[in-house]
This record gives sequence, structure tokens and C-alpha cells, in this order.
Amino acid sequence: MRAPNSSHLKRRGFATAVAAGVWILMAASVAGAAFTSCIGPDSATYSTDALSTPTMLTCTRVSSSSVQLNWSATASSWADGQVVVRAVNAGAPADYDTVTAGTTSYTDIGASNVDTYSYTVQAKRNSWRSADNNQVTC
Repeated sequence: MRAPNSSHLKRRGFATAVAAGVWILMAASVAGAAFTSCIGPDSATYSTDALSTPTMLTCTRVSSSSVQLNWSATASSWADGQVVVRAVNAGAPADYDTVTAGTTSYTDIGASNVDTYSYTVQAKRNSWRSADNNQVTC
């Protein structure tokens, strides 16, 4: 797989191109609006704007063994999913499950009624993650 060379990028309006391993990072100015993007090892172009965080997370215990989470999806159109992060009884948070982009609810069917669960949801793109949204406890 061959990455574009600097002269090719400059002809397309990119001011700089820096090879960083298998990623090509570039900054461009088009009609006065600066943006930054990168070309990945799969030759696709990705925005380097931060993933926006899903918002308005709520939780409701719906039975003795399940908790319902609801949130507003990330505004980042390039997110490929969302990660449900869970902590049990104030323990360390850990990735619990992954849902597809655009999903706005999740049911944790393994939630015991004798434990307390804290949740956050993060947007993701491959291994990139958004910041945590508000943490909720059920």
C-alpha cells in the first residue's frame, strides 16, 4: 500500500504532510477554513477532530437482574460504535460491551440487585475513544 507523496498532497491544497509510521498527517486550508485529517493504513481519510461524547446518559433498574441505559448518540458521524463502561460496587471501570453507532439504549442483563453499578458511555472509532459522558449509578 503506497501513501500519497508530499507534492501530490500540496497540489490538492494541503500545506504540510508528515509521515508518522503508517499514518500520513496533514493540515489543509480550503477557502480559509483550516482542518486536519489523516490517511490511515487502509488509505481511507479520517478526521482528527476529537470524537464527541454521547450525552444525557440515564439508568433505570428494570428488574432484579437488569439495568436499562439511555443516552443521546454522539454527534461524530465518523464514530463506528459506542462502548458501555461499567464499574461494580465502586470498583475500577472496565469496558463491558460495544454497541453500534447510532444506538441510544442498552440493557445490562447481568446486573445483580445486591450490587451497585456505575456506567459511562464512550463513542469509538477503531481504538480511538471519546471522553466519558456523565457517570450514572444504579
